[in-house]
Amino acid sequence: MELLRSKHVSTGTNPASVTTTNGEYLAFATQPANAVQICYLKNLTAPPLDVSVPASKVISLKLGNIPSDVSDDLHLFIGTNRGVFACDVNAAYSAALEEASPPELLLLPPRRARSVHFIGLCPRSGLLAACSDDLVSVTNLNSHKVEFLLEGHAGAVGAASFCDFWDGLLVTGGDDRTFKLWNLVEGEMVHDSGILGTAAVTAICMDPSSPRMAVGSADGTVHIYDLANLPECRRLQASCSAKKGGIQGVLQTSPRLIVVCPSALVLYDSRSYECPGGWTFGDTGDEASQNSTSPGDQSMTCHQPLAIGPNKPNSLRLRWLSLGNDAQACVALKTEKSYFAADDRSKTSTQKQRKDKSKPGNQPVTFHKKVKSSGYGYVFPKTKFGKRPTQPVKVEVGRKAHSNASLLATSSSDRTARLLRLPLSRHQGEGTNFVGFDGAPTDICWNHNDTLLLTPSSDRTAYLWDASQSTPLLHFTHEEQSIEHDDRPIDLKRCNRPFASDVVAAKFMLLDGIVLLGVGNKLHAYNYNMIDREETKDDDIMRFRSADNRYLRIGTICLDSHNLTSLDCPNSFISHIALAGGSNKSISVIDIGEEKIVHTYERAHQRPVHRIKMFGGSASSNHASHSDDAYELFATSSPENEVRLWDLRAKDSVRCFSSHQKRGMGCDIDISPCFRYMAAASDDRSIYLYDIGSGSVVKRVTDGLSDSVSAVAFNPLFPQLVGATSDGRLHFFSDAL
Repeated sequence: MELLRSKHVSTGTNPASVTTTNGEYLAFATQPANAVQICYLKNLTAPPLDVSVPASKVISLKLGNIPSDVSDDLHLFIGTNRGVFACDVNAAYSAALEEASPPELLLLPPRRARSVHFIGLCPRSGLLAACSDDLVSVTNLNSHKVEFLLEGHAGAVGAASFCDFWDGLLVTGGDDRTFKLWNLVEGEMVHDSGILGTAAVTAICMDPSSPRMAVGSADGTVHIYDLANLPECRRLQASCSAKKGGIQGVLQTSPRLIVVCPSALVLYDSRSYECPGGWTFGDTGDEASQNSTSPGDQSMTCHQPLAIGPNKPNSLRLRWLSLGNDAQACVALKTEKSYFAADDRSKTSTQKQRKDKSKPGNQPVTFHKKVKSSGYGYVFPKTKFGKRPTQPVKVEVGRKAHSNASLLATSSSDRTARLLRLPLSRHQGEGTNFVGFDGAPTDICWNHNDTLLLTPSSDRTAYLWDASQSTPLLHFTHEEQSIEHDDRPIDLKRCNRPFASDVVAAKFMLLDGIVLLGVGNKLHAYNYNMIDREETKDDDIMRFRSADNRYLRIGTICLDSHNLTSLDCPNSFISHIALAGGSNKSISVIDIGEEKIVHTYERAHQRPVHRIKMFGGSASSNHASHSDDAYELFATSSPENEVRLWDLRAKDSVRCFSSHQKRGMGCDIDISPCFRYMAAASDDRSIYLYDIGSGSVVKRVTDGLSDSVSAVAFNPLFPQLVGATSDGRLHFFSDAL
């Protein structure tokens, strides 16, 4: 990704509103006020084509094709203080070559003296939207008749765009700080966004690869909306909704979103919202200052032209940006504070807001009918007079399904862990209770053969359990080895210190060969040795020999953060790679064999990572197999409204899912055995089911959920999903997806 070359030209007004390009031609207003120049971008040495609009002032421009039975002719639509004029570009070039008089400009209806500040065009349907103050007129370019007059905005309309995925769908936005969706087929408004913020809507851009749009405001804010489920318009759907399923959809190249401001250009990945590059533009000079770039983007060769207006109000800087071979990559979005030119309009609401900012007492205030909970998760059950109040129940922090779908392991904040037999309707809650914790368990983990369970705890210990017994097989309490079997001298015994912090994570690895424990900012790897459990199963005397079980530390890796917050690693196949999240918001890729960190994703989230799920990780199903590319992916979540998908071969995230709501506590996630879906717990009493390949919300599960969802898990054998809520209940869902 690079800036190739630039060229300076002069314009009569602000270049943001009077500049347009289709990749082959560039049109811009110049002096005098009724003049327009058209440049052929493939040959900048050729003289530009001059177009003059009689007795008018150029305010806005738009290049586009008009469909006809003979051919699609390229036209330049010029918005003036008298209306919209149409100029046949091909005919004008032919007349200039023959040194003949230029063709006469066509004045489109409605033919009345009204300034047109923005023009939207739909070449497929032949519709043109002209924005004049708070009115939008839609004209049919084939019949030259006004089809619709759209009224509804409380301020001047300054942006309009047609959607390619829906016939007759027009989006308009303006100074009233809202955008509206119009269905021109039915002749009705299908969605009103309400006030988005404190600044006017200045730009609307459609994603050419999926039914999504980006809305830019005068304060530099860009919002992304999903239009796949109209009339519902979902905000901040941070992933592509294209019809691409499975892992191959994840590995596709993401379309690029270009945000152009008065003095900078920023390039975003439209699916993960990572910023691979950006440039700042000075007042003078032809070169731009490149802030950051991605090494992998240097091989892209397709050059897309962009018209960029710098700080100087009466000049235009034209630059070519290399974005790749995908023609869908060029999506230009202008979010300039001075977006509109200094024309005959009165003061806009944006200018008034700029003055109001100097007054300390006149700040925008938003009142909410409901106030969100702080999210600490404590739920106080109802009590009756004369009875002792029960203890508050916190969220279910762990749940794992048995690979044969016959057992479900749960851990909760009441210092217990349970093993439930499935289905619950038949066994009525039968199972095994695991007690003895001095603190709440922080997680629960099955081994590869589904016979052992690991339960790390906030009492600075971890237990290893046999799934068929309620007594622990092994108790991890000290750093180096089992204290009962430490027969070294006293001086060496002192080095075997108890765990200094809570054990926040515990995983099996290398087909149950070792155990990983996350304590503080350290990741410990242990070998463990146990006597034959079949001999002690029915013999009480032999069961006492379980005290001979022991563990020994074989390695330790220290993270750069103060604390380790999450951990995952593959256990269904041999791999030395483990992933650890830290309190410094980073994700570390660890080679256990070499005992070193091989890569670090800095600032992976805005808050510390709460959960890491590897495709083929410790909780993966043994009933499905996938391609090697699938096991390179992993998902992470944090106490915010974002779940990110990562590829170990890429330096940034490849997807971002943000439709769910999660603030106070960490967001739990799980991957389906088919690797097509991801479930995310949400505070709005819902479980969001995402399609991993497209990033869209497949289903929002709300039936019967009585409180904030704290944990989710897929059944490894059947198409079933279980969710745990903060009131201590388990909810089971079944569906043929």
